[in-house]
Amino acid sequence: MIRERFLTAAETLKQAIYYAPNDVDKLTKLFNRIGVDHSQKNLLKMFRLCINIVQSIPDEKYYIHKDIVYDFSNALVELGKKHKRVTHYFDGISFNQDHFAFKKFLQFGDPHIFAIALYINLAVRLDDLGLPGEAFNAIVKSMDPWVIIYDKDTGKGDLQTKNIDLFDNFLIGTTLIGIEGNRTTLIGRAAAKFHNLSIVGHVNNDARDIFLKYKRYLKHGVDATYEDIRFYTSYLELIMGEKTKNKSFDEIINYLEKQFEIEKTRNSYENCFLIASVLAKALDSIDWAKKAVSTSPSKAYWAELLYMKAFIISRSDNPKVTNYRELLRSFLFQAGREHSDRMMQDLCKQKNSGFLNMMVSSCILNKEYQLAVELIYAWWVNKPGDTVLQSPEGKALIIAIPNFHPKGSHFLIYGKEKVHSLASKSSKKLSDILLIKDKVESSWTAILNEEETLIPKEDSRSYVELSSEYINTLSEFIGSNKLIELLSEIPEGTHFQYIELSWTNTPIPALLSNITQQTYSVSVDSVRLPEPKEVKKVLIWSDPDGSLPMSTFEVEAIKHILSCKKIDFELFEGTQCTKNLFLEKYSDPEFDIIWVISHGAFNSDNPPFSKLYVAENDPVTTWELQKYTPITTRRRHLILNACQSGAAGVRYNSMGFLGIGPSVTNEFQAVLGHLWYVDSLASAVLGTFTLKALLEGNSLALSLKQASKIMCAGNQAIEEGLLEISDSLHIVERVRNSMTKDLSLPFYSMSALVFG
Repeated sequence: MIRERFLTAAETLKQAIYYAPNDVDKLTKLFNRIGVDHSQKNLLKMFRLCINIVQSIPDEKYYIHKDIVYDFSNALVELGKKHKRVTHYFDGISFNQDHFAFKKFLQFGDPHIFAIALYINLAVRLDDLGLPGEAFNAIVKSMDPWVIIYDKDTGKGDLQTKNIDLFDNFLIGTTLIGIEGNRTTLIGRAAAKFHNLSIVGHVNNDARDIFLKYKRYLKHGVDATYEDIRFYTSYLELIMGEKTKNKSFDEIINYLEKQFEIEKTRNSYENCFLIASVLAKALDSIDWAKKAVSTSPSKAYWAELLYMKAFIISRSDNPKVTNYRELLRSFLFQAGREHSDRMMQDLCKQKNSGFLNMMVSSCILNKEYQLAVELIYAWWVNKPGDTVLQSPEGKALIIAIPNFHPKGSHFLIYGKEKVHSLASKSSKKLSDILLIKDKVESSWTAILNEEETLIPKEDSRSYVELSSEYINTLSEFIGSNKLIELLSEIPEGTHFQYIELSWTNTPIPALLSNITQQTYSVSVDSVRLPEPKEVKKVLIWSDPDGSLPMSTFEVEAIKHILSCKKIDFELFEGTQCTKNLFLEKYSDPEFDIIWVISHGAFNSDNPPFSKLYVAENDPVTTWELQKYTPITTRRRHLILNACQSGAAGVRYNSMGFLGIGPSVTNEFQAVLGHLWYVDSLASAVLGTFTLKALLEGNSLALSLKQASKIMCAGNQAIEEGLLEISDSLHIVERVRNSMTKDLSLPFYSMSALVFG
């Protein structure tokens, strides 16, 4: 098994040959050798070569870094397990020193410790890139290299770790005998975990136990390393948002204030910046923010430096909020230089969303609503290569800010260069919305420091019958009555581009569409090519794995509507569907509509790798779809009748950039996707009505609005609407025989969004 593991790692390593050919060649030879002789004498050399290799891999290829670390670490674990009889003498607290030789202790421990260090290195990079979910998995592996990360889709893997104490004892034991590298690994791992938990949330609330357990191994004063300082700053970031003051708060503040002076005397500018910026946020101190800015840290801290500059403005007695515009410009242009790939830039924007949120909050508090709109819009639509900030001038925008107030939401409505600010108090909280949302969708969304949301949801049932209560609760929360009153003064034909800060994956656009006379699409791009005046060619891609029996009724209805309009189409079903063929057709600019009926899966840990199952056991990722979207002179429609194809990331209190629907929308393509798991009959009905309205010359947003309204009217209205299309469609009989399924429920009628 050891040989097989190292052969697998060597094969994976080939992915990096382009970036570090010499090091890859050296490490491959060592992999092949150790696979045969099982010698551990070159472990340190192998570790250093691996670190050199993964550091050479560009950010947009981070998945290669991940693959290499996971496969190399698995091989190291297998090598260490060769000596696992050592564990027979571990009682969960300490080892019985009388029963094994120190050499065996190291032979077991060293491979595992190197694997732990590789996972920590990976986790730090993933967090830096804005992938905290993937980073969390890597940190779990660094705590227990034997654990198999649980896959909720397959149900395979470990639901909990079992060996944390075992590997802690190896790290602590070697630290006590003076191995400094293992001490920094131990402390660095804790710091990485604190930082990660400040984003994903510490549901088990074990952070304080880790802090108390490891702080005895820290070095202070002139002996302190970066890892020691990061241990304290990361824990402070984690606890400073807690509702009750943490017992260690004052202790950490005192340590960091003293350490700042020490770092200042030895000209350690980056450590000074790290300490001062965290103290500024923890103490809400403009003085510490100024100290942070004055340290002039290296380029690596460019985003945090801009945050501190915005922080100083926001905390000033007379804030010059107009200066935010230049700070935003600096951020977006630097992000564009750092990341030429749109997906990577979107990750960067999500990770740094606190920068925008702080400036927008400051603008609203100072009643600078126009500037708030300009900042939000420029941030939202910015793409790599943009050389100017995009202006909202001439646009009709509705911006939802659902978490600006503890109870109730805030809207900025922009049109004809005028901004309406609408704040609505509610008896409901955002946590109330998410609790019922999770019941309806069989999901789990946690809000930091909201205890009622921190209980893991294990019930796999979707409570469809609660979807009306969900929409009513959401409607009350956003102040729909006030919105209706305000929007009634705006022309009925107005199409609003919808922006949400922060994105919640709730159907606010669908709700607005059903209660107002306007139409809405989730704005993604500042450039909007014209929709095709005439649909000439359509691709239908249906049920690749044969598990969606209702798809035949949807395909029949689509074919009938297209045939009546004498529109050419290509149809691929079941085993005809292959990934290569799909990408070939998807990249063909001749199609005006691409209609996909398949399974979809949003990856909340790694949104660029969300999947659309276009072939049996061979999905296409969001990243691939984005890269294969053709450049055309008009905007085509991509209809995704697939689960979670409209969901997007909710980390960092950010906008919803990352997911299948939003990520593959651009000036060349508008997308219809679903927020949650869809019912195949309901999505077929919704799709049929949407296509009928679309081919009557309506926009995609208006077509979806009309389709949703028919469904909201109930099964009888749905049957009548389908009969108007054709009384021979089998879908009519299916609806007629589904009277126990109320298709008017919002779960069925309000799952879809248009991104455009």
